[in-house]
Amino acid sequence: MMKKTKSEIEKLKKQYPILKAKGLNQKEIAQQLGVSEKTISQWTKSLPTAHFYTIQKGLQKRLIKMLANPETPIMDIYNISNALTGIQKIIEKNEKPYQNRIN
Repeated sequence: MMKKTKSEIEKLKKQYPILKAKGLNQKEIAQQLGVSEKTISQWTKSLPTAHFYTIQKGLQKRLIKMLANPETPIMDIYNISNALTGIQKIIEKNEKPYQNRIN
């Protein structure tokens, strides 16, 4: 992979939540954006929790549409459900330190 400028990286980083909301996994996102899976993992850790709520909402809307369509392959529903579970775990992990400070 060719080294990207800071500006290019920032543009790609902004696309990450959008692709995640579409249900792509880290490997697929890395391939689509032309970065390593390690980079995607780092972006996941650095995103504010608000981004994950946006991703979660997008996945929920997509899942509702999929469930309304009897033609939707069960594997697609399964993949979106798994993505939602992963997003929820990230949200809970990110909020835990904040909740500990409050208590």
